[in-house]
Amino acid sequence: MYFLGLSFRNIVKSLYFLKIIKISHVSIGKWIQEYKIQIKVSNGNKKIQEYVIDEIALKAGSELIWIWVIIEPTDKQIRSFHIKRTKNMFVIAERILSDVLDKYGKHQVSSDDGNTWYLQACKSLKLNHHLHSHYKKSLIERTMQYIKDILKL
Repeated sequence: MYFLGLSFRNIVKSLYFLKIIKISHVSIGKWIQEYKIQIKVSNGNKKIQEYVIDEIALKAGSELIWIWVIIEPTDKQIRSFHIKRTKNMFVIAERILSDVLDKYGKHQVSSDDGNTWYLQACKSLKLNHHLHSHYKKSLIERTMQYIKDILKL
């Protein structure tokens, strides 16, 4: 959220408003300083060939929250980052993919497994979906591990 342009205080407000987690703006600042985060969210100037999408579930108190990440494997940049609390994975997958399509255009999508929510969302948005290669799987898993490390999970 910070790299999408939100201030520490606005991140806190967003997380509180979405009823995801209560945290102080100081904690967010410390996370960023401690890990010297250098994630770049691309401005979309480069040609995109495909999107690689993945999600992870995190336990926040007694609830699960989901972090969704879409990267472009050629330039290895995060194109979309969302934190959602949901029970309907298809709806969220479709919304997130739709947002990326609005920003960067229509491209094929790859995921690490044949989850029905990715297949349904791609079908609904008329996108080509396929399982990604070992290289792309490694790339998205490293990105997700980096996010887990930042959050100390």
